[in-house]
Amino acid sequence: MDFNSDTIHALIAARLCGETLREEENRRLDAWLELPGNKEEYAYYRSIYQKRGRLRVWDSARPPRGFAGRNFREKSRLSLRARRWSRYAVVIVPLLIVALAVSLEWGGGASDGGVDPRDVAPGSSRAVLQREDGRQFVLADSGLLLVDGIPSRGQAAGTLEYRDAGELPAEMHRLEIGRGGEYKVELPDGSRVWLNSESRITYPTRFTGDERRVWLHGEAYFEVTPDASRPFIVSVDACEARVLGTSFNVTRYDGDTHVITTVLDGCVEVTAGGVTERLLPDRQCLYNPLTGTMTTRVVDASRVVSWKNGLFIFDDVSIEQIARQIARWYDVSVRFADDASRAASFTGAMERYRPVSYIARLLGETNTVGCYLEDNRVLVFHALK
Repeated sequence: MDFNSDTIHALIAARLCGETLREEENRRLDAWLELPGNKEEYAYYRSIYQKRGRLRVWDSARPPRGFAGRNFREKSRLSLRARRWSRYAVVIVPLLIVALAVSLEWGGGASDGGVDPRDVAPGSSRAVLQREDGRQFVLADSGLLLVDGIPSRGQAAGTLEYRDAGELPAEMHRLEIGRGGEYKVELPDGSRVWLNSESRITYPTRFTGDERRVWLHGEAYFEVTPDASRPFIVSVDACEARVLGTSFNVTRYDGDTHVITTVLDGCVEVTAGGVTERLLPDRQCLYNPLTGTMTTRVVDASRVVSWKNGLFIFDDVSIEQIARQIARWYDVSVRFADDASRAASFTGAMERYRPVSYIARLLGETNTVGCYLEDNRVLVFHALK
């Protein structure tokens, strides 16, 4: 695979900005990250971005598709045109990264003192692998590689990988991500799954028969390896998402009224209650298990999966819904001081790998809703008079 440095830097910049990459671009960047030393290089670029970056609250109800390019240009005073960055990346991206690094080294950056003890740090890569025989593995940034069930050090940070030579019987595994966590798993067929906080996925260590089936609770983004003879099926309660090879997101948490399936690339068939809907890119299906009803709508799928790219992106979303996401990611409780703050809505973007005080500050800039941390564990929302 070609790892031209200018192309890789362009991909890094796009991902840090929250731009949704195409499937082949994601694969190229992820393959580059697996090479020795590259995770550390990427982490360095991300730390620069997090220290210097700042996403503003949008005034419009629908942010433009190319906001990521404009956001990066705003911080660097350089032009990186969204979705056309590859034509200019040879000159722009290396200079951009160097400029940010120099600004930090020569006194322009924030101190690297970590999170204030009175603040709450964002979530990180951590999960628990439950094997069929009862053994458990606590997973963290270092990752884990299972070769025919034998554990060894993982090759990709924050990733559980499987390599199967068919020498041992298949067994069922369950990967659980708690509050304040996230993790990625590469299944035996090469399909990749990114799991959000408070989620779990159950799957076999080898896909046999005429289908590849997994069971999900919570939220996950899937990039499925094509196999026309064996469809990939995600089961969520009484709802099934069936694909042959595509990229899509599925969400169903406790308390959610719907199972939500969103397609980024390819085609997904969602079946529930005797009804099947065929979804194309930027289409979303909402299935209500209580009523048995299914509806579809057009969405900007890149915003739905913004969590995977290090962002929260909201378009007229209620503060109550936002609070649930924040609580899962920061592992805090939430409380509403009044009904007005609960019912208020927010449109904008927030960086995912920042302390909770950053979220509070951005919400306060709306002049509608504020929040503060109480006893280091409770985020209190209140209306601003």
